[in-house]
Formats: sequence, structure tokens, C-alpha cells
Amino acid sequence: MGNIIRHRGIPIFICLLVSMAAGCTFTRNEPSQRVTIEQRNKVNMAIELRLTEALEQAKWEQPGNLMTRHLIQPLGTALCDDSEVLARAVFREVQVRKSGTESGQASPTNVDAVLVPGLASVERDLPADPFGLQTTTMQVTWTLLDRNGKVLWATTVTGEGTGPVGMFFDKDAGITNMGNALQDAFRKSAAEIASAPLIQQYAAHAVKPAAQ
Repeated sequence: MGNIIRHRGIPIFICLLVSMAAGCTFTRNEPSQRVTIEQRNKVNMAIELRLTEALEQAKWEQPGNLMTRHLIQPLGTALCDDSEVLARAVFREVQVRKSGTESGQASPTNVDAVLVPGLASVERDLPADPFGLQTTTMQVTWTLLDRNGKVLWATTVTGEGTGPVGMFFDKDAGITNMGNALQDAFRKSAAEIASAPLIQQYAAHAVKPAAQ
């Protein structure tokens, strides 16, 4: 009789574990390694880099169900920092405007244009093997505005990164493939922005500050 009770207790214990995991939110660590972008001939423009609230709060999210946790990986700090690295590598002069100051305030008169980065999507495959490789695909958007808010140029760039899946209870699970996707997306973005003919043409005709 005692053996029967012990065996029945096993599925009950498993059910308790599942019920504890289900509906719980597990936050993974954000990638901390900043993008590195090779220095190039800079676009001869002074820009305002506008970091919106949506970018600052960006995250990857996987909803939970009866068997899995709700997973979140913050991305806002990485996206904002990498956007500034990109802007300073591509443009002659950069002024950064963070969220909370972007609405209802005109752009400075000493900038030629406003660059607004955004996150369009983040997707991950889900290999069955927790020791296998996972691919993260990320789409970032870039919009260049004149000082009056008119769109001059816009693009969407896709980056991919591969790395270990990791265990679901590990806060660093998937951090390598996410970091690699960020690196790929921002390096491709820097190359596309720097070489865009329309941006080059606008820079050639933009009014430059008087020489000191």
C-alpha cells in the first residue's frame, strides 16, 4: 500500500513543478557586449540621434503556456547604446536625445538631420536539443528626418546570430545568439547608412556650420 502511495506522489510532484513554472515570468540577462564598427570616412553631417521610449523599452518575449515559463529578454539598453556607437562611427557629429524630450521640442538648428532607430521584430527558432544551436533573427529600422520632421530616407535591416540554446532556467540562455544578431544587424546598418546615395546627396547640400 505504501508503495502505491509513493508512486502516486511522483506525478503529483511533477504537476506541482509544472504549475509553479506555468504563468511565471523569467527575465533573462540583456546582452552587454557593445557592437564594434570599423571606422570609415564619415558622412559630413551633424545629426540628432533620437532614442525613443519604444526603443528604450524594447525586449524579446516568448509567452508561456501550461508547460513553459513566460520568457523576457530586455534589449533596450543594448539597442540604444549600439545606436549611439553606430551614429558616432558613421556621422561627423552626433547629439543624442533620449526619450522624454523628443515630443514637443524642435530639433536643434545646428543639426542637419534626425536619425531615429527602431526595433521591428525579433524571432528565434526553437531547437529540440537544449545543447544545440539557436538562430535569432532581428530587424532594425532607421529613419532619417529633416529638422521639420519630414522623412528623407528609411530602411529596414535584418541581422542574424547563432549560439547555444541553453537551459531554460539559465539567465544567460540565448545571450550569445542575441548578441551576435545585434552585431550583425548594426554592422550591416552602418554600411547601408554610410553608402546610401540619398544620404550622401543630402549631406552634400546640407548647410554646414561656419568654420571657426
